[in-house]
Amino acid sequence: MPVAIPPVTPSRTLLRDLARERLRDAILHGELQPGEHLHDTELCSWLGCSRTPIRDAINDLVRTGLVELEANRFTRVAAPRPEHAVPGLQALGMLFGGPVRSAVPALGTGPRRELVRAIGRAIDALDGEEVLPATSAAVPVYGQILAACRNPVLTTALQTVTESFTFRLRLDTSAAPLPWARMRHAALAFRAAIADRDTEGAVRAFAAIHLLPAA
Repeated sequence: MPVAIPPVTPSRTLLRDLARERLRDAILHGELQPGEHLHDTELCSWLGCSRTPIRDAINDLVRTGLVELEANRFTRVAAPRPEHAVPGLQALGMLFGGPVRSAVPALGTGPRRELVRAIGRAIDALDGEEVLPATSAAVPVYGQILAACRNPVLTTALQTVTESFTFRLRLDTSAAPLPWARMRHAALAFRAAIADRDTEGAVRAFAAIHLLPAA
């Protein structure tokens, strides 16, 4: 006779992960707008789970910079801070400086060609001097650099950070214009260095794109 199998109840950890992914996607795709307040009761109804995994998920998103929380005052989607625009761009440059140095000599002919093309698309986006197209075009470049490093631990750690920083850049630079011409010039040098297998040149150009003082 058939044996009754009790339904599987998702663990607290699984529910937290599911809630975090749905909230993260809603923020990145604009369903939840910058500055929008997040209320536990509404999130419980929307996500179909209790308050505990939702609070755990929100705490994770606070750590990645997608959500802002101040006890007894608000929990909201990260809001623009123009003064963070340049520091955020510089942070990305510092985080990816090592991966660039590792990736350039490791790139095969095919991946090198694809990276050069991706940088070209980012350069075209920089021409428009608009943050959203520029950051959207830059994300694949970061991804290909990480892939060339062949370090799964580094890839996992930086993928989330990259999403967070590029999201914040879209907000923060809306009221804090960047030196687009300077960044485009550096991106052209970066593309040339990648094509020429010039590791040191690529590292310097990448730093210049991200407005690092040493560059």
